[in-house]
Amino acid sequence: MAGADPATQAAWLLAVDPAGLGGLCLRGPAGPARDALLATLRRALPADTPWRRLPLQIDDERLLGGLDLGLSLAAGRPVAQAGLLAEADGGVLLLPMAERADAGLAAKLASALEQGASRFCVVALDEGQSADEQLPASLLERLALIASPAAPDLAAGFDALGEGQAVPFDLAEARQRLARIPYDDATVQALCGTAAALGIASLRAPWQAWRAACAAAAMAGRDEVIQADAELAARLVLAPRARALPQAPADAQADSTPEPEARSDSEAPPPPQPAEQAAPEPPAPEPQPDAPEDEHDAAAPLQDQVLAAAQAAIPPGLLASLAGPPAKGAGGTGRRGAAARPAQSGRPLASRRGSLRAGSRLDLLATLRAAVPWQRLRLMEREQSGLGAPPTRLLLKRDDFHIKRFRR
Repeated sequence: MAGADPATQAAWLLAVDPAGLGGLCLRGPAGPARDALLATLRRALPADTPWRRLPLQIDDERLLGGLDLGLSLAAGRPVAQAGLLAEADGGVLLLPMAERADAGLAAKLASALEQGASRFCVVALDEGQSADEQLPASLLERLALIASPAAPDLAAGFDALGEGQAVPFDLAEARQRLARIPYDDATVQALCGTAAALGIASLRAPWQAWRAACAAAAMAGRDEVIQADAELAARLVLAPRARALPQAPADAQADSTPEPEARSDSEAPPPPQPAEQAAPEPPAPEPQPDAPEDEHDAAAPLQDQVLAAAQAAIPPGLLASLAGPPAKGAGGTGRRGAAARPAQSGRPLASRRGSLRAGSRLDLLATLRAAVPWQRLRLMEREQSGLGAPPTRLLLKRDDFHIKRFRR
């Protein structure tokens, strides 16, 4: 497990504690590397784990569950449908093109992760190329792990990439051991101090790092968290969320040390002592062998070691932005969610087929015009299917609905 790349380690941690970690944000373009990592995660999970794909344009009824309008119209009675979140209970919810998700969808997923009846984890595929194209912060904050897939080993062949990497631990045993790992105050204090040094204001991040450290210990077959587990958690949870570079101790001491006052021109330098009164110089100290590196590492506090591991794992692009001057203006203006909401007023446009979402207005006349020519055929279909007489005089289907549109 020590030789695996960070993204693979993140996938294994998520398999051990999906509910506690919330999910994984994979940053990078689509390709063999990302497909291989998803195959690794699927291979680590049990075979019967639900795996659902979440489209960005999903409506609330399909996402959260509710009344199936098409089936209800066909049956003449209310027909309920299970939402996608309920179908993903105990499994994985895959969110492609996560950087294009609007604020409304992110808020629903964040609420479901916090207090929803369904327990699932989210794998967000973030393909954004700039700082403006990112997963909404409300959802990203609840996904503990952030990683970028490493380049796959093509020597094994594409068939091996599709199968994913072999799991080097027993998942059922790791999950049982996870529940027995005790709380370690020193490790939690070190993770909190590391988060503060990196400028992370959210208190959720250090707690997620602690959960990741516990999962790492359980995955390695240990009954308690050690320094290596805390360092791995800091690299996968805290480093990608860094908002500032930690101040070096040497710089802090240099800033706190007062500069010596300049000698006044009127003050004369002290006269030199005579040669016979000069104090003898002390003998030069004998050179001592360098202290072993292991002793230096053992003497360093745990927080310093965890902070060094997190600082070394900060992504290069994020590191350059933190080291450089602050940006003069933010590119995002928060209009991504506003643009997704349908306009309720303005210049009328031609209505189009669509689903009845929140905020949409039904064009009743256009809906009737679309449904009337199909009535005879739909009656024949009901008779052939043995459904009997229709419950209403007009048979409507989901494709008949037309939604009003307006120009903003």
